Amino acid sequence: MYKVVFIDDELMVRKNIIKKIEWEKYGFCIVGEADNGRDALDVIDFTNPDVIITDIDMPFMDGLEMAKIVTEKYPMIKIVILSGFDEFKYAQQAIELNVTEYVLKPISADGIIKILMKIKAIIDGEIFNKENIDVLRRHYIESLPVLKGNFLSTLVVGKQRKEDILNKANYYNIDLKGDTFACAVVSIDKNVFNEKKLSEEEEELNRYGVLNIMEEVVCKHSLGIVFSHDNHIVCIIVDNEKSKECMISKIFRVLEEVRQAIEKYMKFTVTIGIGGLCTSIKNIDGSFYGGLSALEYRFVTGNNKLIYIDDLEPEKTKNIIFDDNKEHILLSSIKFGTEEDVYNAIKILFEDITEVKVSFSDYQIYILEVLAAITRMSKDLTLDFSSILDPNYNIFVEMFKFNTNVEVKEWFEKICIKIMNSIGRKRKNSGKIIVDKALEYVRENYADSDLSLNKVSSFIHISPNYFGNIFKTETGETFANYLLRIRMEIAKDILCSTNYKNLQIAEKVGISDQYYFSHCFKKYFKSSPKEVRNSFNK
Repeated sequence: MYKVVFIDDELMVRKNIIKKIEWEKYGFCIVGEADNGRDALDVIDFTNPDVIITDIDMPFMDGLEMAKIVTEKYPMIKIVILSGFDEFKYAQQAIELNVTEYVLKPISADGIIKILMKIKAIIDGEIFNKENIDVLRRHYIESLPVLKGNFLSTLVVGKQRKEDILNKANYYNIDLKGDTFACAVVSIDKNVFNEKKLSEEEEELNRYGVLNIMEEVVCKHSLGIVFSHDNHIVCIIVDNEKSKECMISKIFRVLEEVRQAIEKYMKFTVTIGIGGLCTSIKNIDGSFYGGLSALEYRFVTGNNKLIYIDDLEPEKTKNIIFDDNKEHILLSSIKFGTEEDVYNAIKILFEDITEVKVSFSDYQIYILEVLAAITRMSKDLTLDFSSILDPNYNIFVEMFKFNTNVEVKEWFEKICIKIMNSIGRKRKNSGKIIVDKALEYVRENYADSDLSLNKVSSFIHISPNYFGNIFKTETGETFANYLLRIRMEIAKDILCSTNYKNLQIAEKVGISDQYYFSHCFKKYFKSSPKEVRNSFNK
């Protein structure tokens, strides 16, 4: 079933059309409705529809203005405009916004059904093209130049001279000239292949489907080059944007389109890790490893998201990459796992020591390497060691006071568990601090009509995507709902304690349109401002 949101300010018109059409018979279902463009945006965010049918002439925000916002945020949604204006300029605007259908009112239920069937054919065709394995196989064979792929893989896993990089890029006709660079790493979420057993070829074709979609979107926005590396899809992002905030905003906008397109057309989800920005292509390996580190935070943030490493490790000055896979498992267990995970990881490390005969000096070096890795990770995460261990405790000295390998192992377990707990407390406190700052900012600036999630996240210096997620986790509600609640509660206090008119109250709580203020007030309190004031005065 394709999901539909119906938007029209005339209640009877909206209800009659919804009632007259057997939506499910034609492969559709109504998942939401609204009476104005501004409220419709919240419904669309919540329901993620495939199709929007909207009137053009509505209060607070008309259909064209809403369509512009939806097209930028959800480019895959099909939009049908119902218009009472038989003027070329409106149709021209609709064409510029890539609206699927522009229809003059009045329109019958049969007319809407014909439009729905046309749209269904379009969406079916899009999905067929993305899912057709034969098409994917042909594209896979034709568009994976091995030498070009090897060059790009080599570029992200190890440092090379800038001159060598640009020479090879020029040979392969790859544009790597820019002012700002970053790496995004796409990983298909693990639950995808667990639902049914896929062959190795099917798994590879699924990955190529992801690559194909990402390549289309990134190419459309001229933001870099996409290729396959190991089991990941990687995008080297290249741009001339010098502002960090503008660059991050652009990256999130494009990659969010990638994430949505994959979920819609491939019928599974991906998580995208984004590494830190760099100003030279020769340092792109650091951003690549940052993207890999960001993916590991799926255990904290969940799947089907964009994860920017600087949101989670903002003070990290360099990327820690361990050649020894077992050390890497240990660090992951400390950062994201349980106590049992830590015990198992340490057990594996010490099994290696006991199973292989090594000299005492080699043993010391091995243990010191693991210990150094743990301490570097702690430093990069800006942990306060005095709160974990005694300030005068020298771990490098204390470790060699033990007499047996078992004692060293137990000591490692104790240290790692303490660090793991400290990371958990800091992560929780960090989220609370971020939200507390946001709440304080809203309380001081609720009268600003431009106040938004983007403005607050910019003030706190984190990405809007991460701020929105952490705000909902900490408060249990979206930022938009919280801001509306604060404004309405304050508006009610002003209403009941003064003789201000609705326009004056609306301006004092940051809503420039008095009619939209009245609409929000009635929706929130189930009574109009006049009814609330009269009730209070009684």
